[in-house]
Amino acid sequence: MLQLRQGEQAVKAPIDILGLQSGANSEIGGMRPSVGCELFEFEGFTLDLTSGCLRAGDPQIDLRPKSFAVLRHFLENAGRLISKEELVGTVWPGVFVTDDALTHCVSELRLALGDSHKRIIKTVSRRGYRFVAPVSSVSSAVASVGRTVLDAGSPGAPRLSIVVLPFANLSADPQQDYFVDGLTEDLTTELSRLGFFMIAYNTALTFKGRSNDVAHVGRELGVRYVLRGSARKVDQRLRVAAQLIDAENGAHLWGDRFDRNLRNLLELQDEITLELARVLDVQLVAAEGRRSACAPNPDALDLIMRARAILNGGMSRENRNAAILLCERAMELAPDEAEVLLVLSLILASNVAEQWSETPEDDLRRAEALAGRVLSAAALDPRSHLAIGLVRRLQSRFDEAISQFEAAIRLNPSMHHAHSQLGWAMLFSGKSEQAVPHFAQFIRLSPRDPRLFLGYLGIGWARLLLGDDEGAIEMLRTAVSLSPSYSPAYLGLAAAYGLLDRLDEARSVTAAYLRTGTPTNTIALVRARETSTHPAFMAQHERLFAGLRKAGLPQE
Repeated sequence: MLQLRQGEQAVKAPIDILGLQSGANSEIGGMRPSVGCELFEFEGFTLDLTSGCLRAGDPQIDLRPKSFAVLRHFLENAGRLISKEELVGTVWPGVFVTDDALTHCVSELRLALGDSHKRIIKTVSRRGYRFVAPVSSVSSAVASVGRTVLDAGSPGAPRLSIVVLPFANLSADPQQDYFVDGLTEDLTTELSRLGFFMIAYNTALTFKGRSNDVAHVGRELGVRYVLRGSARKVDQRLRVAAQLIDAENGAHLWGDRFDRNLRNLLELQDEITLELARVLDVQLVAAEGRRSACAPNPDALDLIMRARAILNGGMSRENRNAAILLCERAMELAPDEAEVLLVLSLILASNVAEQWSETPEDDLRRAEALAGRVLSAAALDPRSHLAIGLVRRLQSRFDEAISQFEAAIRLNPSMHHAHSQLGWAMLFSGKSEQAVPHFAQFIRLSPRDPRLFLGYLGIGWARLLLGDDEGAIEMLRTAVSLSPSYSPAYLGLAAAYGLLDRLDEARSVTAAYLRTGTPTNTIALVRARETSTHPAFMAQHERLFAGLRKAGLPQE
């Protein structure tokens, strides 16, 4: 975890104990490192295959799985010309892709490395690419020693530490191996982007085809959790099954299967990877929250895990306030811990957004200060842009908010909450039509998210404001079914029914809205608590009040 203090480096991964991130790496062959190493260093960057991340000092730079794989191949072959055919064959084995896929990955790498002048990654016209920066590396054997040192000096494996064992191919077709191996590798990379401590894919691959005792795997690799799974092709359907297991006691924590119609396997791989990653994010945080609740002397990050688990348990004022209390306790223990500052900032700002805060101006000022501290120290962490963007949205500084959410998405294109927040910033600035694709992307990226209803809510509100009342009803009914206690969904639904003169349904939904205990129980109070005063939004929002009058919500 990144900490905002000088003169002391927090342990992020076992390798740090040996000081190997501060110049102790040995340079192999001048420029070309040996294949099989777990750390590469170049131009102030570190590519860590063990945790599956790229860093510039402490901050982590998020890359899509395929871009990560391209960078890895560059570093393993630094100094020599690499043809496009070689890169495609390595990164997309057995799959037909156009040159655009590779070009997009290289462009993303140049953006992440600040290489706009192509001084690190050279393009050799019509031939390929050459990685020209000096590269140093650390072998997997040295990294293994680091893990041994950690195991000897630590009371347990790191929080949120997991290995994704190679998925088993249960199909009769051995050609499906490339799909299940790609799924394992991409899932490892995607989970590392969520902040988990990951065992590298090349290490996990050594367990392929073996009957593995989970407890033994956990002890050998120094992780708390093991994910194992399988893929099976049945007629024209693909079934992927996964199990999350506690490596310390063998307890089965979660299991599910994902059925898909067979189509483009590359698209399927990405789709299942993202869905699995989002589900595991919730499940692992819940498991860590349970561990932390049992800790006799919880530290700051124990408390943050408990807060995150509570937030995933449901969106309510009670849950939000309980999470704030845990974050305040964490602040007392570690006032400079970036993870604490970040989570507290997001909760305070969200409380203001939901109109649950009793001191909204003070809470928003505090959220801004906390988010600003994190952003100045970790500008490459997309969550820091998410936090400051939410503050700017609540300050009605919509252009700045949109810019921050777009920055978060550039750093992590699969960051579903950034897409959701960008949708709201668009909607509240009168750009309802432009908001819809971002809400839809939120749903696509995290279809099993505990807060999935927010995506349907966003699309429903956008359609209501744009005059598509039937479409609004469809989306808002889904939002209500996913979160029956969340009052804003009822509010929009009642208005949409009212505008269509379906008055019995409108009055029934209005009664349900009032039963949620909402403080905005009259049209005057709804108007007084407008989320945005942007003229374009206000003009569209008049449709809401016209519908609510027909739905029977009291005027005063």
